[in-house]
Amino acid sequence: MFAGDSEMARRCRELDWAATPLGPTEAWPVSLRTTVAMLLAARHPMILFWGDERVQLYNDAYVPTLGPGRHPEALGMRAADCWRGAVWEIVGPQIDRVVATGVATWHEDQPVPLPRRGRVEETFWTYSYGPAFDDAGRPAGVLVVTQETTGRVLAERRRAHAETALAARGDELARVNDRLSQQQVALALGNVQLQQNARVLGEQAEELRAAAATLEEQVAAADGARAAAAASEAKYRALFDTMDQGFCLVEVLLDAGGRPRDYRFLEANAAFAGQTGLADAMGRTARELVPGLEQHWVDLYGRVALTGEPTRFEQGSDAMGRWFDVFAFRVGALEARVVAILFTDRTAARAAARERERLLGELAAERDRLRQAFDQAPGFVAVLRGPEHRYEYVNGPYAQISSHRALLGLTVREAFPELADQGFYELLDRVYATGTAFVGHALPIQLQPVAGGPVETRDIDLTYQPLTEGAAGDARVTGILVQGRDVTELARADAALRAAARERERLLAESESARARAEEANQAKGAFLATMSHELRTPLNAIGGYVELLELGVRGPVTADQLADLGRIQRAQRHLLGLVNGVLNYAKVEAGAVHYALDDVAVDEVLRVCEALVAPQVRARALHAAYAGADPALRVRADREKLQQIVLNLLGNAVKFTEAGGRVALAAAADGDGAVRVTVADTGVGIPAELRDRVFEPFVQVDSAYTRAQGGTGLGLAISRDLARGMGGDLTVESAQGEGSTFTLTLPRAPSAPSADR
Repeated sequence: MFAGDSEMARRCRELDWAATPLGPTEAWPVSLRTTVAMLLAARHPMILFWGDERVQLYNDAYVPTLGPGRHPEALGMRAADCWRGAVWEIVGPQIDRVVATGVATWHEDQPVPLPRRGRVEETFWTYSYGPAFDDAGRPAGVLVVTQETTGRVLAERRRAHAETALAARGDELARVNDRLSQQQVALALGNVQLQQNARVLGEQAEELRAAAATLEEQVAAADGARAAAAASEAKYRALFDTMDQGFCLVEVLLDAGGRPRDYRFLEANAAFAGQTGLADAMGRTARELVPGLEQHWVDLYGRVALTGEPTRFEQGSDAMGRWFDVFAFRVGALEARVVAILFTDRTAARAAARERERLLGELAAERDRLRQAFDQAPGFVAVLRGPEHRYEYVNGPYAQISSHRALLGLTVREAFPELADQGFYELLDRVYATGTAFVGHALPIQLQPVAGGPVETRDIDLTYQPLTEGAAGDARVTGILVQGRDVTELARADAALRAAARERERLLAESESARARAEEANQAKGAFLATMSHELRTPLNAIGGYVELLELGVRGPVTADQLADLGRIQRAQRHLLGLVNGVLNYAKVEAGAVHYALDDVAVDEVLRVCEALVAPQVRARALHAAYAGADPALRVRADREKLQQIVLNLLGNAVKFTEAGGRVALAAAADGDGAVRVTVADTGVGIPAELRDRVFEPFVQVDSAYTRAQGGTGLGLAISRDLARGMGGDLTVESAQGEGSTFTLTLPRAPSAPSADR
């Protein structure tokens, strides 16, 4: 049964079988002896559990899976004591189920971290659990057959990752189409490789079935099987040394309080330096290699070393400038505090992912902005897809011009049957076929606002712009962008505008004729004013002169009654002369004959002169006058004489319409709008509300009886406002009847600083 020189045969002869439930070899059940023969000759790892789940046999192919320190002591041990941790958590429940039911079972692609000559890698295995029966036909043991599927699992992972990355890219990223095509070719090659691996696995399975049928003949070839197993181990060792993942063993160092403070590198594979950027790391600590290393790395590996719990995580290191995908697990006893670390540098992948997310975000934002622009466009916009011109998008104006029909998903012919024989179908077909845009202006189109209802003719500006996909040299038309606007009302308005233009030309001709007549009237008025200025003022001045001569007694003595009569004549002459001057001045302003000598005028100087000129009138009427003075540097852009004339007129009105004991106030200040405000306030009779808006009109008087008593023509305020506006300012009033009035003169502030000689 155990003839031959294989190491396993020798172990089986030397094992004290009496210490196991199986007893001497001669007492084994026939089925067990057959199972043992299969186990020793097989090229795939196999292990036999018998009785109370003790390890009875395993073949040479299973030796690499036991790990350092477990061979050959594992023979005869309870499996739970020998294979602790993740492996037994996978295998134990399955063994219990097979022994209890006698039914074979299996599970595929289980992840198992395996130590191999001081190095640990994450591997994947398929387990098959078959019952081993005693002579009575009862299940008394379990034969576990394993097959490593690491290559296939990792290939499938790479394939899934590539497919996920490919699916994440949208059609909109046209500029990476070439790269995606290359990835698709790579995936296709990967699929071919996976198919080849599947065929190899199928062939291996067939070989296993053939080997099971001829186990007795293959016992003599045990040495060959062992050699094949050694070659397999060498192959996996070479694979480990050449894998692109980084791997290292570290010893966690503790401080005096038993807390992790650092870790020392014990061993690493060839990919370690490329993945971390750390050279000559063996025997040195992490903080020695990376002085600013974050504490969380030490804490993570310390927890694995002290608890034995493996962990997988993604974590970045600012000190190293890298980001890693890490799988860490403890190796050996707790006292050694050795942790195996399997890792991949994910820095470039994360940067690419962030860039991809940024590009996708920008693309989505650009798409949203484009859709918003279309939605907010004043004209109508639609997108048609395919040679049948099927609606993919319409904006609000397009829905409005189509009477809010349900358009999406319909073709143009289905949505607008009334367009037949109007040429629009043919235009769309030509643009799609040739890729040449069409632009039309004020095209008449007949639409039915209501299905089956009357046809309405509209005028539209229309553009059909082909939409293409693909590279510039290989672009193909996939749709049409429809843009335009309803210009029906615009066309009607244009017609109305042309009619209005003709009417305007007619009115301009009439206006020109009226202007010529007005100029003739102004010339006549100017001549009249010149005549009136001489004809009225000359006799009035003569009357005043002769009255003064009579009062002086040049013509002989005059009596007291005669002096009184002469005084009345003198007052009437002055009043009449004032009226004539007012009318002539207003007529002069109205005729635009006033000349303005604008300059930078000091406001305080003008106001003090005006205050002094009205002081006798203020005293004569027993009034209180107030002027606190203005900023000497405050200047306005104005005609000094016109400014003084306005202020004197406002002060004269205030004095004239304020009763004895009343108050007249004068003030000036700059506002925040680049202007200067001069105010004249009084406590006089005020202005009735119904006259407040008309007080600046010519010949309008607050109280005709009162005004006649005080004298005046009602032209002073009209002239003052016109003069203010002629200098770029204005004159306004606020008043309440019986409470007084406040007049405000606004003038532009001088833009430059005063010169030194002022």
